[in-house]
Amino acid sequence: MITVQSGMDPADLARQLLALQPCLDIADGELLAAYWRFHPRFRFVKTARAGASILDVGAGAGGLPAWKAWLDPQRHDLRLFAADRAPAPQQHGYDSWECLDLDEALPDFPGITFDAALLSHIVEHVRDPALLLAWIGSRLAIGGRIYIEWPSEASVRLPRREALLPFGVDLMISNFFDDATHRRPVTMEELRIALRDAGFRVTASGTIAAGLLGEELLARGLRRDDAFARLAGFWSMTGWCNWVEAVR
Repeated sequence: MITVQSGMDPADLARQLLALQPCLDIADGELLAAYWRFHPRFRFVKTARAGASILDVGAGAGGLPAWKAWLDPQRHDLRLFAADRAPAPQQHGYDSWECLDLDEALPDFPGITFDAALLSHIVEHVRDPALLLAWIGSRLAIGGRIYIEWPSEASVRLPRREALLPFGVDLMISNFFDDATHRRPVTMEELRIALRDAGFRVTASGTIAAGLLGEELLARGLRRDDAFARLAGFWSMTGWCNWVEAVR
């Protein structure tokens, strides 16, 4: 794992990344499956209680339903609900989709009590994460679980995307502020306090670092036209993402 420091030299970072060589004798599909089996977000969904109703806050392109049938265990029993500012894709696979700006309004989903909530890269986009977490706490069943994933403080100290491009490292996002829709970094302590105030107890947390799997993804992604492998590997090696799981 690369130690991220303020003022990192883009050329030096690029040299470290480009020096990686693929070393695992497994197919690309097997590598991807191994990475996601390791990932706490994937485990959170796959281990939800039987028949759980899961709220996907910031559903984006609507990819979560694909996880029901991808890899074991099969989870066709899950009921999925989405909230996002983008309209629902034509084929989205959710039981319900609410289109709204979370800075202007909170979701509704009348009559539904959720068993779990998933917030993947959303708290850094909203004006008041604590308000959103309080609403989720009011709509989760007792014993309900929440998973949150967001950029770590390390993401602020990395070189900007355009600074790495001349050295042959093409990423969708490197520095936190490469995404103009990001509002501000949210610290782990800030999120823990907001969860506590919303009635949650933190049960696990950390930084997503996939070790050799992340290095292999990045090494392959830099040599192929595979933007996801590059990004997932880069984020893993730099400690780009925090995650926390809590129970109500």
